[in-house]
Amino acid sequence: VQINKSLGKAWGPSPKLTHWMYTSIIRPKITYGCHIWCHKLPKQWLEAKSRQVQRWALTKLGPVREKTPTAGLEIISNTPPLELIMGYFSMKTIIRFLNVNFRPLQANFGHLRFWQNKLQTEVPLALQMSDRELRTSAPVFHSRLVLPKQVTNQADIYTDGSGIGNISKVIESGNSQVETDTNESEKAPSFGSGFYLEWPNENGKPHSRVGIYPNGRYYSVFLSEIKAITKAVYHFINESVRVEQVVIFTDCLSALKALNSSYTNSATVRECWQWLKVLDASYEWSIQWIKSHAGNVGNENADKLAKAAAKLSLEGANPWTRVPPKQIDRLLSNHLIQSWTTYWQNRPDCRQTKLWLPTPDPKKSKQILALNRDDFGLITRWITGHCYLARHQAFMHPEIDKKCYL
Repeated sequence: VQINKSLGKAWGPSPKLTHWMYTSIIRPKITYGCHIWCHKLPKQWLEAKSRQVQRWALTKLGPVREKTPTAGLEIISNTPPLELIMGYFSMKTIIRFLNVNFRPLQANFGHLRFWQNKLQTEVPLALQMSDRELRTSAPVFHSRLVLPKQVTNQADIYTDGSGIGNISKVIESGNSQVETDTNESEKAPSFGSGFYLEWPNENGKPHSRVGIYPNGRYYSVFLSEIKAITKAVYHFINESVRVEQVVIFTDCLSALKALNSSYTNSATVRECWQWLKVLDASYEWSIQWIKSHAGNVGNENADKLAKAAAKLSLEGANPWTRVPPKQIDRLLSNHLIQSWTTYWQNRPDCRQTKLWLPTPDPKKSKQILALNRDDFGLITRWITGHCYLARHQAFMHPEIDKKCYL
């Protein structure tokens, strides 16, 4: 009521601020708990009431004509229909249940079963295990070095000889270190992790191990980097190498920051901490940042391995990896946009508005919302055709001549 009193056709906050008040204050209150009740209401009644509420908010953006279509105002201001937003919020809620190990997908009745079927039918990939989980505190490391020491004594090395020899042609000699790197494939949206291990034996000759892990399309460079560190430490520990210290180099500052933080809600970071804790029990170790593509042999080898992993074809998501939360959010957002586009294009009305905006266009909508109230009303009237030109006036009042004599 107070917001309604503060707005008028010719005066009030800017369209951008008014739109923010609706989407950030009013709409969250309306949609609170919608995953429980919105699917229980009759579809036509819910659409009618949602359109009524949304129309009230969008007509407050500027001086628009009374008969301006609600769907036209939604597409101009980039505001999806409220019933579609409720479905989007409901599916995100179910995904959050999964992230905290609450398993609503096993339900056989009620709203949980309804959204389970909807997700499995419309966005099945969103049900892939997410990397997000409850917050976990970082472990305490006792043998971690801030800076690596200058050491000369080396112990005997024992290797397991795993079958990674096909990629040995990219390996060159380097310093004693554990190198990790990741890279997104340039030709396809695919991700991979790679690592290169090297240590000197008693004769001073280097021993090396390599590894690649394809992560599929629905991953991220950050998680690929964390996974590369995890796998590198895992394989190094299995080698039972006797050395004075282990140095891990990475060219990803975000991964370094995540591993140095006090807590995390990422399952991949937590797993990496667990293996670093095992490493901490047997070795003095350090993790360092290194500049990429600066001529360091080990870093270049790890980069080649990560690229090789990314080029390996995987259909869909890798079932052995967790999907980043941003990827799941992007899948749900794309589903919302696709549903809205289908709804918009199948409407028989708003023919003139569709000439300007055949599909939702957030960039154009942002520019329109940045206008003042008068200009917003003017451009809205021009786009929708509900304006004060003679032709539109003649539709409402047949006695008016629709010809323009200018």
